[in-house]
Amino acid sequence: MRDNWPEVVEAARVARELGVDNFRISAIFQPDNERYFAGWYEQAQALCRKAEEQATEDFRVFNLFGERLEDLRRQQPDYAFCGYQHFTTYIGADLNVYRCCNTAYNTRGRIGSIRQCRFRDLWRSAAKEADFTSFDARACRRCQFNRKNRMVLYAIAREPADVAFV
Repeated sequence: MRDNWPEVVEAARVARELGVDNFRISAIFQPDNERYFAGWYEQAQALCRKAEEQATEDFRVFNLFGERLEDLRRQQPDYAFCGYQHFTTYIGADLNVYRCCNTAYNTRGRIGSIRQCRFRDLWRSAAKEADFTSFDARACRRCQFNRKNRMVLYAIAREPADVAFV
C-alpha cells in the first residue's frame, strides 16, 4: 500500500532472518482500484522484484503485486462460476461465514452464520449448497482469484486424464 511499499525489501529480509519460510507480496484491494497506485506503481513493482532476491532454498518470496494489480484493472469477473469459494472460507468476528475476503462483511458474500450452529453443519447444509449454486461471480466488483478460478474452470471442462490438478 501507499504507506509501506518502500519497505518491502527490508520486510522480506527481516522475515527471512526470523526464519519465516515464505513471504507474500500483493497489491491492496480498495475502492480506487488501480488508480490508487498512480505515480508510484513502477517504483513499487521494481522494489517487489528486488524483494524476490531475498529468496533462498528455505525462504520463498511470492510476488503477486503485478498480478493483483491486473485483477484490479479487470475488476468484475467475466465468468459466472466461482470455484475458489469451494476451497476457502472466511469467518468474521460477527460469526458470519463468507465466501472470500473481497465479499466479507456484506450480504453478497455471506454464506451463513455459526452463531447458532457448528461450522461443519453450516458447511454441509443444503442452504449453503443452494447459495453456492446460485452465486454468480460476474456480480462481484473485483476478484483477486481470477487465475485460480480460470484454472478451476479449465480443469472441470476437461477430461480427468487431460489435467493433473490439485
